[in-house]
Amino acid sequence: GVLSRIAAVYECGNENADAMLCYEKALSFYSKCQSKQHVQGVAKTLASMGELHFTLKEYDSSLSCFNEALLLMRSMDENCDEVVANLLLVMGNVRREMGELNGSLELFFRSIVQ
Repeated sequence: GVLSRIAAVYECGNENADAMLCYEKALSFYSKCQSKQHVQGVAKTLASMGELHFTLKEYDSSLSCFNEALLLMRSMDENCDEVVANLLLVMGNVRREMGELNGSLELFFRSIVQ
């Protein structure tokens, strides 16, 4: 949505607090609706927030956002294997940066099986 695009512009300008605020507003908007499209919007917004937390080296918050996005994507009836695999890969990168190499490898392997 528009708020996520605005957030991306803020991120490009290294205005991370403003970017996070836009993502939070987007989540608030999406939470008022229950359609599949809005569930996907929430998942994408959470993934974007996870990426921003990762950039800020806020690894626990990053994983939390990615985990929520993963649960939402898996709850959808559509074929979303590629999205789930990508989320698992990114989560593996976060674990690697945290020094959790075994957890990182596990997520990488899970992304292949996906």
